[in-house]
Amino acid sequence: MRLDGKQVRKVTLLKKSTTYDKYNQPVESWAADTANYDNGNLFVEWWDQGGKEALQTGQVIAVKDVRCKCYYIPGLNERDYRIQKDGVEYDIQSIKEIGRKEGQMLILDSRDNQ
Repeated sequence: MRLDGKQVRKVTLLKKSTTYDKYNQPVESWAADTANYDNGNLFVEWWDQGGKEALQTGQVIAVKDVRCKCYYIPGLNERDYRIQKDGVEYDIQSIKEIGRKEGQMLILDSRDNQ
C-alpha cells in the first residue's frame, strides 16, 4: 500500500489532556493538537466502511466504521489521540504503519451514544 492517492479530506487531530478536580478525580478533555499542525488540521484519504447497530447495556447504539490514510505522525497512539471530521469524533481503534514510516492507516469508529 502506497501513499499515491489523493489526501483531500480535512480532519482535526485531537489530543487528550487530563486535569484533576478538587476531589483529585481525573477530568479528560480533547483539544486540537497544534504542536505539529496549524489548528490541528491535516488532510487524509477517507473511506467510510458503513456501520452497524448493536445492543449495549440495554441501549441500541450505532457504530460507524471508517478507515483513513495519512502521512506518518510520530507518537500517534490509540490512547491519547482522536480524529474529528465534520464535528464527529472518531476513536482510533488501530494504527498500521505503511512502508518504513512513510504513512499510517488508521482504523476508526464512532458511536452515537458517547
